[in-house]
Order: sequence, then C-alpha cells, then structure tokens
Amino acid sequence: MKVLHLLFTDRLSGAEKVAINIIKNTEGFAYYCSFDGPIRTILEQSEIPFVSLEKGNLYSQLYSICKKNQIDIVHAHDFKASIVASFLPKSITVISHIHQNPSWISKKGLKSTLYHIRARKFFKIVSVSENFFNEYIFSLPSNKKVILPNYLLPMKEVQTLVKKNMI
Repeated sequence: MKVLHLLFTDRLSGAEKVAINIIKNTEGFAYYCSFDGPIRTILEQSEIPFVSLEKGNLYSQLYSICKKNQIDIVHAHDFKASIVASFLPKSITVISHIHQNPSWISKKGLKSTLYHIRARKFFKIVSVSENFFNEYIFSLPSNKKVILPNYLLPMKEVQTLVKKNMI
C-alpha cells in the first residue's frame, strides 16, 4: 500500500511534524508531497521520499503524481489539500486531516460549504480534537469522524486503530 501525505506548505510547522511522525511510525511506503523549500532538507535527513509540487494546477499535478506512483491513499493535512484531493478518482482513498479550527468553520460561507459538499468523498475526517466537529457549522457523518491528537501514538496503537477501521 502506498500513501501520499499531502501538504501545501514548504516549511516545517505543526501539521508537517505530525505527517513526518506518521510516516516514520507506520508500516508501508509513504511519500511526503508539498511545495519545495526548507522542508526538503528535513525530509532528506529523515530519509522520507519527497515529491514536490509547483505553482499552477494543483489537481493536475496531484493526479499525475498519484497515477505515476500508484498511490492508494492520499492523507491530506489541511482544508485546501483535502478539497483538491477530494476530486481524485474513487479508486484513491482520501483522508482529510484537519490540524486547526479557523474561525470560518463556524459560519456559513464558501469555505465551510465547499468542505461540507466534498466531505462525502473522504474515507475519514481526522481532527486533533472534538472542537472541530463541535464548532463546524455543518454536521459530518459520525462514522467518518476520528480524533487523533497531535502527538505520536505508539506503533501498536496505530496498527490497532487501522485494523479496527478507525483510521
């Protein structure tokens, strides 16, 4: 199984650290995909395969990357990455991992509505706390909700969650 961790930043911050920890501590083959920048050095030091994006048509690039590398799962680590990934073919599983609670999630607007519409495509919606699900203006299917705090779970616990189809 091949997993592509998708982020739209080029440097290390909170969500990027979580993605790197997940890659380092799960079995199988995973790529880290983002814009090129300081993050490349950190990934090279960690021996994590890096696929870079360029400015332009992000969907087209993502589709090509997934096809070329035979990606099974796209683990999108923010709202924008989740929306772009949601347009991939059904044969690719999409996990939307939200690491923050921006103020717009509690109001009807373009961003909150678009996320709501595309949420049906997500296999799971992961949040770092219940707050996201409680504050989001629209309801999300409870069978898709997963709480995964921003700390590293022991490998055994991650494998148990995967086996139970919780992540």
